Amino acid sequence: MLIDFRHLPTEDDLLMYNFLKYYNLPVTVIATKADKVGGSKKEKNLKDILRAMDLAVGDDLVVFSSVTKLGVKEVLQKIDDIIHQS
Repeated sequence: MLIDFRHLPTEDDLLMYNFLKYYNLPVTVIATKADKVGGSKKEKNLKDILRAMDLAVGDDLVVFSSVTKLGVKEVLQKIDDIIHQS
């Protein structure tokens, strides 16, 4: 599931997360555009997002930037893990 790291999760983001949890699906939230958030604000945004989303045990959040490649390895590993679970 993709969200924008620059902002708190929207109502639609929260609805989608709750929809996925209703069907007992594991969720990895990928917070994109992390490169657009200044260094001092990153920790605050992360805490605010985690508080707003209230992730279930076993769900993950990956902070991601296609520009700096932050989180790319983690996302690729998650995809690989899912592919090889079958």
